[in-house]
Amino acid sequence: APAELTDLLLASGRGDRRAFERLYRLSSPRLFSLARWLLKRDALAEEIVQEAYVQIWRDAGRFDPERSAAMTWMAVIVRHRALDELRRGAPQV
Repeated sequence: APAELTDLLLASGRGDRRAFERLYRLSSPRLFSLARWLLKRDALAEEIVQEAYVQIWRDAGRFDPERSAAMTWMAVIVRHRALDELRRGAPQV
């Protein structure tokens, strides 16, 4: 549920590791699907999503639910990382 993701992301921003673990479990399938769709390679998508979650953990305190939904905020991070990878010349299958 979007409200739960928002609460979990806000709690993660306060350093709550359990909230972050739950956030990961709930959101990672969707974010992996996005990365996979953009990159067309499972292994590369997994790497990008892992890097994105490091950034999500680090930047969660900056999340503002008045500006975007939690899933949208996280998807933008994944998308930017995937596009950066493509610009660096990641081979497409």
